Amino acid sequence: MGGFKLETLQEELDKQGRNGWELVNVVHATPTVSSPTLIFKKEA
Repeated sequence: MGGFKLETLQEELDKQGRNGWELVNVVHATPTVSSPTLIFKKEA
């Protein structure tokens, strides 16, 4: 996952989850983007 430590990534995902965000997709790196893009959603 790019330059992220797994523990740091997990802490951030947990934080976002507590704030009501849900991870719904991960778009993996392309030749021009070195790290994946995380897609979240939040109910209104």
